[in-house]
Amino acid sequence: MFDYAREHRVIVLNPLDEIDRPSVRYVEPGILTPEEFKKLLVMAESEFPALFPFLAIAGFAGVRREELLREYADDQVLLWSDFKWDKRIIEVRSDVAKRTSRKTGDRRFVPMEQALIDWLSPYRKEAGTVIEIVDSAFRRQFKRLCEAVKHKPLRNSLRHSYASYALARTSKEGLGRLALQMGNSESVIRRHYLEVLSQEDGEAWFGIRRD
Repeated sequence: MFDYAREHRVIVLNPLDEIDRPSVRYVEPGILTPEEFKKLLVMAESEFPALFPFLAIAGFAGVRREELLREYADDQVLLWSDFKWDKRIIEVRSDVAKRTSRKTGDRRFVPMEQALIDWLSPYRKEAGTVIEIVDSAFRRQFKRLCEAVKHKPLRNSLRHSYASYALARTSKEGLGRLALQMGNSESVIRRHYLEVLSQEDGEAWFGIRRD
């Protein structure tokens, strides 16, 4: 706001220019084990079906929470029409994706892992929003789900898990591709998602299937 005012000669100085940005303590992102994730999926499918598509898409595609869940009625979120099943990709439209400073725009394409296709196919629709409940209702139900499986919920743990296991499976050679798929910079990926995991751990995560 102050930058805009200065550009239009409403003010001479930006009062925030002399204020140092506060330092924020780095918190290591938490991730789930394949066993913990499968428990969440199985319990959600049985008792909390409204949550299930979110869990599968966040855990096997790394899509952001705000790209899936509406907080307000006019929020833009993923639609079933964004899932290109024949091409095995999810199109995250620019009006859905998190805003960045990329000159190429914020639209991105996320591959649909076989695990995602297998778990999500029974819920597939031709149109409409993928997650029909709003964020507040989701949080209430997700808390109950975590209590049912005795899991301590961590914010964005599914997206963090997806990134960490995807890197473990491909090693650092897949860093650039993963950054594009997740809508992050490579520096953010390096900072948050380089976990000490083996390739076998990555294969185990993306090998989760129904019994």
